[in-house]
Amino acid sequence: MLLTFLTLALAITAVGLPLAGQAHADGVFNICPSGHDGVMSGTPTTCAFADNVHDAWLSQRGNPVIAYSPVTGQLYSMTCVPGQATVSGIHVDGWICLGGNNAQVVLW
Repeated sequence: MLLTFLTLALAITAVGLPLAGQAHADGVFNICPSGHDGVMSGTPTTCAFADNVHDAWLSQRGNPVIAYSPVTGQLYSMTCVPGQATVSGIHVDGWICLGGNNAQVVLW
């Protein structure tokens, strides 16, 4: 998984997401098993929801992103902005998504 994560992080860096005006996620994020998103530790956010936010972002490509939570059975509105986060000690450029019931998700 670490190799997959590093490959994805390098690919995002190679794309060259703009640095100006980015959000920065402070705190500890946990990488989800899917390897393309993470959740803020201590928030009521699950990896299943984070995966759905990721899929919704790819298919909707605009704010707000509407994602389904398999835990609550509800749809939630998330706002995603370009940002940087430290995930497992590695800086990644990607998207920081906030919304729902205080959900915090990082996509890369």
